Amino acid sequence: MPGSPGRVVVVRADASRRMGTGHVLRGLTLAGALRDLGAAVRVVCRAHPGHLMERIAAEGFPVAGLPAPAAGDDSWLGASEPTDAEETIAALAGARPDWLIVDHYALGAAWEQALRPHVGAILAVDDLADRPHTCDALLDANLHPDPEARYDGLVPDGCRLLCGPWFAPLRPEYAAARRRRGGPRAGPVRRVLVFYGGSDASNETARALRVLSRPPFRAMGVDVVVGANHPDPAGIAALAAARPNITLHGPRPHLADLMAAADVALGAGGVSVWERATLGLPSLLTVTAANQAAQVARLEETGAVWSLGPVEAVTDDALADTMAALCDDTDARAGQAAAAFRLTDGRGAARVAEALCPDPDRALTARPATPADAALYFRWLNDPETRRQAFQTQPVPWAIHAPWFAAALEASDRWMRVAETPAGVPVGQVRLDRAAHGGIVSFGLDPLFRGRGWGPRLLHMARETWAGEARQSQPQPESRPQPLHGFVRPDNAASLRSFRRAGFVEAASRHPDAPAGSIDMVWTPPDPAQQEAPA
Repeated sequence: MPGSPGRVVVVRADASRRMGTGHVLRGLTLAGALRDLGAAVRVVCRAHPGHLMERIAAEGFPVAGLPAPAAGDDSWLGASEPTDAEETIAALAGARPDWLIVDHYALGAAWEQALRPHVGAILAVDDLADRPHTCDALLDANLHPDPEARYDGLVPDGCRLLCGPWFAPLRPEYAAARRRRGGPRAGPVRRVLVFYGGSDASNETARALRVLSRPPFRAMGVDVVVGANHPDPAGIAALAAARPNITLHGPRPHLADLMAAADVALGAGGVSVWERATLGLPSLLTVTAANQAAQVARLEETGAVWSLGPVEAVTDDALADTMAALCDDTDARAGQAAAAFRLTDGRGAARVAEALCPDPDRALTARPATPADAALYFRWLNDPETRRQAFQTQPVPWAIHAPWFAAALEASDRWMRVAETPAGVPVGQVRLDRAAHGGIVSFGLDPLFRGRGWGPRLLHMARETWAGEARQSQPQPESRPQPLHGFVRPDNAASLRSFRRAGFVEAASRHPDAPAGSIDMVWTPPDPAQQEAPA
């Protein structure tokens, strides 16, 4: 098996009618990505009403159930933190997993410290930054201007922070649907997706159906997804039966196909915001829980969603008016879709799995860059270390990057490739520009994959392409292959090391396009005229 066979991972997460299903579903997504790398994954969860243990087992993961909360205990955890720690240790049954993933708002440093002697390392999944952790890594997929600073003083020194929407753990179907789509959507609103999460305690689904049954929206096709812990599925079924052009869905493994078919989504501000963003789906959100408020406000500031505000303030008329405005404003929808599409690419779960189970010998493949990669390149381009080592160190605005990237994809003298793991995680990019005095190669690695020695592998991809072109384009017997150049800042030791390991040497004669003060590294392909013909 690829990756890290023999690794054992345990996920501790709960679902209930009160807390919803997001924590368990997020844990299952991470579990699937780790299983794809060869890890054996088990799940531990408490037997709350609406616990989803059958769903966990149906997805092929062994599950250990902790005792149900005592009668009258309506706390989030359903037990004291020390009791939960003792019961979780017992559920490990003497095994010592390599990683323990804990995704629970009611568990923090004390619980993690109690589990520490029984596990190899701990990944805490958090999005509140409201309590200390004693973890080895922390995952917070929320959008925040300085996400790592949120955890100053809350995590130990050396804790690896996996922060931001690019680490949002989504099922692989979303990234696949994004790649098929190629870019954010545009055009009129013909189909609407309604999904307010696994629980929808305030029954916003019913409100959405009442509004969509009004004359301005009645001709639209509607997909309605009723979560596993919805309080009134029969009432939703009755509303759906009274309206034409509607399809009612029960709990599903994913909504990627429904999101790909929709033109607008009505939903809540939970983990599904990243699923919709991956596909560039314009969204009208209701804040159904207090912990969603800050996140939805930041998303609205970026132009990636429209928000109705907290559920207590939402009325049928307010939803109808805002929905009508969104449907009438094609430019606003297109702008929202583009802003959302830039936030993430749907590969977050695989990135987290790579962080927990790295393999320096992982096979890499290269694919052509596509328009859907514009946001990925933008993220790499503005990575702080990339800017520090660039010849122009200022951040690049999207308004400059977007048209440059579109033109670069169309340029006949430019070769652009994205290197990926077998799981489809982009690890970096390599670019080859054909010039009058030889080719120019540049590369960059995703911060997650630096230090694995993969820079030379990306440069070898460019070398092989350049050498292949040299073999096919020798117009005269006396002509010689053109060299391949790379320009590096003298203080960029890692990049210089990569070029040297890929067979490049410092050029005796500088390329005329070499930036001032750069080191010009060069590689010349073998001369086909001097190579012995095969027997």
